[in-house]
Amino acid sequence: MEHLPSLEISEDPLTRDIEVLMRDAATFSAEGNNGIIFEIDRDKVSSDIKEDLKRFGIDLDVGTAIKLLKMNTPGLGEQELALQKTAWAAVQRSSPSVPIAKIPRPITTKRITLDDEGLQFLAERVNHSVPRTTDIIIMDFIEAEDLYTQIFKKIAQLHPATRDIAGHVNDMPFKVLEERVKEALGFQDPGGKSNDAHERATEKQTVQGLNSVKATAFLRNHPDVKVHPLALEQLRNTLKCFEDIKFVHRDLHERNVMVVGDIFSETEAPQLYIIDFGMSKIDDGGMFDDDVRYRPDNQTLIKLKTFNAKPKSN
Repeated sequence: MEHLPSLEISEDPLTRDIEVLMRDAATFSAEGNNGIIFEIDRDKVSSDIKEDLKRFGIDLDVGTAIKLLKMNTPGLGEQELALQKTAWAAVQRSSPSVPIAKIPRPITTKRITLDDEGLQFLAERVNHSVPRTTDIIIMDFIEAEDLYTQIFKKIAQLHPATRDIAGHVNDMPFKVLEERVKEALGFQDPGGKSNDAHERATEKQTVQGLNSVKATAFLRNHPDVKVHPLALEQLRNTLKCFEDIKFVHRDLHERNVMVVGDIFSETEAPQLYIIDFGMSKIDDGGMFDDDVRYRPDNQTLIKLKTFNAKPKSN
C-alpha cells in the first residue's frame, strides 16, 4: 500500500479535506495517458473528514477514486469533469432493462499543490513527470481490470511460447507478462524515428495498429476464445447513447475500457465501464482536422466482435 506522503495544505475547507484525504488515505492504483489514479482507503479517513466531505456530496462509503491530471492547465479538470458528467448522464437515461457499459459517477474537481516529497513519490512510480500544481477529479472507484490486461492475459494462457507462465498470469507483474506476450507475437517497437513530431505520432500509431492486428489475429484464430455477447451489447448500447447526443470519447482504446469480471467468460456476464474523458468532445464537425491521436469510438467494439468471428474451417 503506497500513499502520497504530503501536500501543501490549503485554506479552502473542501480543498483542505481533499488534500488530507490524498495524504493519508490515497493508494496509488494505476497510471493512464492523461492522469494517475488513486483509490481512497476509507478506513484511513477520520470520521470528521468523512462527515465534512458528505456535505460536499462525497460519500466515501461507496468507493472513491481520485484522478490526478498530468498537465498544469487551469480549467482542465473542470473541462474533463463536465464531459464525464455529460457521458454519465447520457448513460443514466437508458432504460434499466438495456445492458450498458457504465461510466464511473463523477463528483467534483479541485486544484492542488504537491510539495517536494509528493513530487518525488510520484517520480519514482509513474512514467511521466507531474506538475507541482494540477487538477484532480474525484469520482466513484471501480474495482476492475482494464480490457488490455485481460487480452494480454488470455494470449499468455494460450500461446505456445508462453506455456511456462500460463498458470501464473494473475500472480506475476503485468509488465513482465506484457513483454513475454509482445515477444511471442513479434511486436514491433512503436517509437517513431522522424524529427517531425506529427510524423512521429503518425508512425507510432501505425506500428501500434500493426501490433494490435497481430494480437487480434491470434485470438480470432483460437477456437476457445469468445467475448461474452453481453459485453458487446453493453459497449454497443453506450456508444449509441453517445451518438444520440453527438458525444465522442475520441480515445476509447483497451486501456479505457474496464471490466468487472472476465470478458471471455462462457457463463457469467462481465460489466464494462468506460473511463478517461480527457480527449472527449461534443461533435462540432471539426474534430478530425489534424488530429492523429483521434480514435474512432467504435474501434474497440469492432476488435471485440472480430474475436468472435472465427475463420471458417475448410
